[in-house]
Amino acid sequence: MQRKSIPDETRSEFERECSGLRARLKQLEAIYEKKVDDLPGPFLSHVDVELYRDLLMLAREGLTIVKAYRAYFPALSLYADGMFWFGLFQFINAAGGRFWDDGDQVKIPEDITRELALVLVEISWFSTATGGDIVQRNLEALGSTLLAFGDGKLEEQLRRKARAMRLKRVNQFMDQTLRVVARHRKARGSR
Repeated sequence: MQRKSIPDETRSEFERECSGLRARLKQLEAIYEKKVDDLPGPFLSHVDVELYRDLLMLAREGLTIVKAYRAYFPALSLYADGMFWFGLFQFINAAGGRFWDDGDQVKIPEDITRELALVLVEISWFSTATGGDIVQRNLEALGSTLLAFGDGKLEEQLRRKARAMRLKRVNQFMDQTLRVVARHRKARGSR
């Protein structure tokens, strides 16, 4: 399949629209990230309600921008946003991992985590359009969110969202994510 060409100004416009989101993500990194010797990150020092509110806000705003460029996908990819989504996926993954692994005692409101998970399913329309590493980062972000905050009710809601999008690749993404989550839960339960 030949991909249609995207004008350079469209790519530049897309990246420029995401630049403010990238800057805000960098601010969160400065507050929450901790360095771990010689290991690729991000690793977070802690998570709190404010972090999850900010992650949800960034994800919603990022999705709104990406949707405005829907007609250009798959010739345009989430990488063209200046790596905003790549970084956001990694940061969400780190936040969920921190919460799940360390059992942080902070209470994150269910409506925030549910909405974040729904955005991560919806953005999969775009991440799966081009494939590659961005799909894996999306899967990891959604998976760690489910491990930290998910239950059968949320998983069913996410499956319905994926099915409503009526796209085989999105349903495959959702199925794969839920398999990975189940595998991690089983492994943790056998410790």
